[in-house]
Amino acid sequence: MHDILATALLPLGLGLLAAGLVKRRNKLRTPLPAGAIRPEFAAMGKIVRPLALFAVAFVALKMTLFYYVLGGRAYLTPLDFAGLLFVLASYAVYLVLATATPGVAAGTMGAAMRPAE
Repeated sequence: MHDILATALLPLGLGLLAAGLVKRRNKLRTPLPAGAIRPEFAAMGKIVRPLALFAVAFVALKMTLFYYVLGGRAYLTPLDFAGLLFVLASYAVYLVLATATPGVAAGTMGAAMRPAE
């Protein structure tokens, strides 16, 4: 069995997706008490999330480029490599689900974003 790494990475990626969905569901069900997080920390979280997503995308792009240019098939099977990219994509989805604000995660607009009547 050559694809041992892929069989280990698939449950890891699925676990990340499940954890992200559970975290989002819990965040939607429990309201955040007033003053639970300071505004400057909330703003920092909104700034850091796109940077982390860019870093994950950049690492995935770089890995893909090096896999094909430097002959990665000698070290990883295509299924192993796909499993590795699946874990990176799962982490990005987890990050979005875990850090999205409840109003954005539910698809609702805040009062400031609603058009005037």
